[in-house]
Amino acid sequence: MTVDQSNKRSFYATDLGWIPDARATLVIGEEISKNRNVLCATRVDYTFREALVWVDETRWSRWRSATERLFAKIRALQDEERAASLQWYPPFINPLLWRIVNLWRIWWLRKTYEDKMAKIRADFNAALAEYQKQTEDLPQYVREYMRQLIEREALRLQQERERRAQRAAAVAIAARAVWSYRLETDRDNRRSFSIYLSDLDEEAGESTRAGLTPRQIQDALDAERAEHPHTPVRWGRNTELALKEAYGSAPSGWRALTGTLIDSSGDSQGRPTRSSYTYGPSSNYGSDTAASHGSDGGAGYGGVSYGGDGGAGGFSVSGF
Repeated sequence: MTVDQSNKRSFYATDLGWIPDARATLVIGEEISKNRNVLCATRVDYTFREALVWVDETRWSRWRSATERLFAKIRALQDEERAASLQWYPPFINPLLWRIVNLWRIWWLRKTYEDKMAKIRADFNAALAEYQKQTEDLPQYVREYMRQLIEREALRLQQERERRAQRAAAVAIAARAVWSYRLETDRDNRRSFSIYLSDLDEEAGESTRAGLTPRQIQDALDAERAEHPHTPVRWGRNTELALKEAYGSAPSGWRALTGTLIDSSGDSQGRPTRSSYTYGPSSNYGSDTAASHGSDGGAGYGGVSYGGDGGAGGFSVSGF
């Protein structure tokens, strides 16, 4: 999925209850549990499942600063709570005697402790109220952002289903005169032979020949390699993906359509393929699938974009 990230910063929208050591102390732990669903703008995905949210620099700075101030206050209050709790620990020697001798002191310590805990609770609630004031627009922004994210993902899936159906329809009539090829020579005088289904990878140019059957394409390739045995073969991106979906690989699909498995030696004798980028007899590359340099969701020589969308145009180097 593509999200506009220009001039924006990212954060993870995380519930307060998921922050590390949130319940490390009793009183602060209870307060955080009561407010566990308060949304925070963190720099770390503590749950390993939160979505990355992008926002403009101004709001990002305000939300992140408020979050860090809240976290710092929570840590300070936890330290205060630990310090106040230490006075309750009796000495290791004669703890029972210590409790008997210090009955009045224990009463005073309990009252002091309860007063301290009440202050800690009040300080936490004050810090939380200030945080929510600084980030009052954060929850609504995240909800809207996630709604749009879900809608974009649903649209992407729908478009991919439509493209997959289009590829399946193109393969269903692949035995007909619906193929094209293009023979090119680059500025380094290297030749290439590109094959594609016209409905899926439409390419125009003086060197393009369209409206051909697979057999006619194969005859043209045989003629080319008879004179230039090192000419590599390339597939249109969507053509390769369509053959892979229907037959498991582009070479398998081509063999089903023509009866010929183009060999890495370039002579179309049907020997097992060993290269995914072939230059004829001198090639020593190794693979027996056509999709090793272009696959679902992978980059490379004509790789497929996110979600299996082959994209329009372009060619992936294919192995024969």
